[in-house]
Amino acid sequence: KIGVHLGDMIVALVGLNLSEEEISEGVFWRRHDKDNAFGTVQFSIQQLNENTLEQYVLHFNALKPKLIRSYPSALYRFAKMLNNSNLNLNFQLKGINLTSEVCEPHQKQYLESFFNTKVYNEYGNKELTVFCTTDGEGPFLKSSPSYGYVEVLDEHGEDVKPGEIGKIITTGFLNKGMPFVRYDTGDLGTVKERNAGIVTFSEIVGRNQDFLVDLHGEKKYSVGSIYGHGKEVFQKIKEWQIKQSKNGHLSLFLVINDEFSKVDEKKLVEHPFFKSFVLDFNYVQNLQRTMAGKQPFIIRETFK
Repeated sequence: KIGVHLGDMIVALVGLNLSEEEISEGVFWRRHDKDNAFGTVQFSIQQLNENTLEQYVLHFNALKPKLIRSYPSALYRFAKMLNNSNLNLNFQLKGINLTSEVCEPHQKQYLESFFNTKVYNEYGNKELTVFCTTDGEGPFLKSSPSYGYVEVLDEHGEDVKPGEIGKIITTGFLNKGMPFVRYDTGDLGTVKERNAGIVTFSEIVGRNQDFLVDLHGEKKYSVGSIYGHGKEVFQKIKEWQIKQSKNGHLSLFLVINDEFSKVDEKKLVEHPFFKSFVLDFNYVQNLQRTMAGKQPFIIRETFK
């Protein structure tokens, strides 16, 4: 779909734990011995910061990749850092392949504009039971019927209707040793249509814990809708994260630029999505990441 061929350089910006020796020598990447669809050269998102950015850019430019694979949050952060620096990339990509996290519309739009190429999202799991991809045009993710059988079910185990959110249940066709049959992925998706064993998702909402509970005790899954209102505020936020440990109460952790003010705080409080929440603002330099370098947008601490 992307037009990448065997021999084209593929690089990945993902979670990569490096040794102390590699870090001390300023080597923030590892190379595979042969062409690898997951990245012939993999760069560590954990070591990317203002001090190491130039080494990353120099090595990217030397490799001249045709495809970058990454988490949405990782590549978005890389692009934002580049945009605020005097450094430039001197290669043209055939495409960007994003995986492992939900890609928000504003991230896709920014990355396509910054890198002057198309973003192709994918959705899958390590259990090898489901694999879905976009076509580089619309946001719709289409399942591969040869990879696995996909069901999207409601709380009663019935197929959800188009436009509804359901649990993604999968049966994989690739694992001969221990097949997963009707496996609950823990993920939620909104069905656009079903056609001859192919499920098209209008969006992957996220993990089944990726919701917020408002003051009325209602779950809110469509967190991506936040970006549809008050775009000027989000242009002043470099990165952010939401934590919840109590119904209706949210702690916002924000990495902001110099233009963000109390006026913008007020706009977030009055944002339609947040009207049924009490907000607590925290301004930080870095956000919480997983050991794999992923940056969860929602962190829900255990509560009743």
